Amino acid sequence: MVALIIGNKLYCANVGDARGIMCRNGKAMDLSVDHKAKRQDEQERIKSNGGYIVYGRVLGRLAISRAFGDFDCKNIEMPPKNLDGTENTTTNEKVIKSFILCEPEIRVVDLNPKTDDFFILASDGLFDRFSSDECISLVK
Repeated sequence: MVALIIGNKLYCANVGDARGIMCRNGKAMDLSVDHKAKRQDEQERIKSNGGYIVYGRVLGRLAISRAFGDFDCKNIEMPPKNLDGTENTTTNEKVIKSFILCEPEIRVVDLNPKTDDFFILASDGLFDRFSSDECISLVK
């Protein structure tokens, strides 16, 4: 998770289960969305790439769908598939798949000093316990 302010723009980039929130008009505004394996769009991306989710974990191992490390879920050699989805056994070629991405989601927000008070960047240790609104109330 990283945030950068240039002029009146706030750039927030997230990989993993950290989160950025901003206090706008006294209320919480999410600057990012956690990359948890339970997110529908992340599940679809992983499954369309040949991966799977078990017990809310990518490949049964990792609870997040994007991370910088976790190389055991990246660049995995897999056999190619036929058009019908079955394994192609006629070739020795392998396909390289990554189910965990290190590509961040980036959000750009126009800042307004009349409505925007502060922002918070924190890990899932905070946000698994408290909602975004509760965090904003606590800081205020």
